Amino acid sequence: METPEPHLQEKTSLSAWVKSVLQVRTLFPFVETLQSYDRSQFQADLFSGLTVALVALPQSMAFAMIVGIAPKYGVHAVIIGSLVGALFGSSRHLHTGPTNTSSIVIAAAIAPFLASQNYLALLFALSFLTGFIQMAAGVFRLGNLTQFISRSVLVGFTGGASVLIIVSQLPNLLGIPKHPSLSVVEAASSIVKNLDALEPTTLLVGLATIILVVFLNRVSPKSSSGVSYIPSYLLAVFAAAAVVGASEFVRLRVAVVGAVPASLPPLSHPTFDLQAIRTLAPSALALALISTAEAIASSKSVAALSGD
Repeated sequence: METPEPHLQEKTSLSAWVKSVLQVRTLFPFVETLQSYDRSQFQADLFSGLTVALVALPQSMAFAMIVGIAPKYGVHAVIIGSLVGALFGSSRHLHTGPTNTSSIVIAAAIAPFLASQNYLALLFALSFLTGFIQMAAGVFRLGNLTQFISRSVLVGFTGGASVLIIVSQLPNLLGIPKHPSLSVVEAASSIVKNLDALEPTTLLVGLATIILVVFLNRVSPKSSSGVSYIPSYLLAVFAAAAVVGASEFVRLRVAVVGAVPASLPPLSHPTFDLQAIRTLAPSALALALISTAEAIASSKSVAALSGD
């Protein structure tokens, strides 16, 4: 048996080393980022992180309410999602977390299981399936398939989701009972029928919060990329919470979301129902495609602004 020449062995070992490095960079993108990271970048990222956190925390609570779960789960999702996305995301500019569109897709997918005692486990199963599909798409380089999704389809879907979100959240704004159905017609009909139960104080607090957010966004100085320096959403939430807290002294009836725990829940393994997974699979595929398309579009927009 012939022994390979030394220079061929060196080339083979060098090629294997290069492949290993490239694989590590693919699996752990933050490794390459840290190699050229400096203090100025840290200061900019620290400010950006604080800005995003001040917006994402109140938004995540709202997204959880859209899905139909307690606001604390939205906070958990945005904290864990941000940490994992920062380490393994391919874009150093992209924030990972729930969105309007993903929340409404999840709400529609989970709606048939609202009466189930394993509602949260099914929600985790949907998230797991979605993540598995996205990981498989990444391994087989299928992410580019999202470019074939028409922009008009995304705009139409987002517009429809926005209407559904508004109709589904109007009862919370008006302080009236909420219809469990995700049908726009049924939800709107329920709102009209329950208008006599409207809580004026709840409506006033809600409208004042909306007006305050719009006002702060208009008067706030903005960065070159259009980011507001004033955390309007968080300030509006604090102001509304102060008003609601003060209203307790004069016994005004204002609906509240309840306490949000300051710590993460203990780790546990969920149980998976095979029949439920089969039912959720189409929704998981749709959610994976839509969220991937949103992420790619956002990454390209931010990359164009930053010159990457």
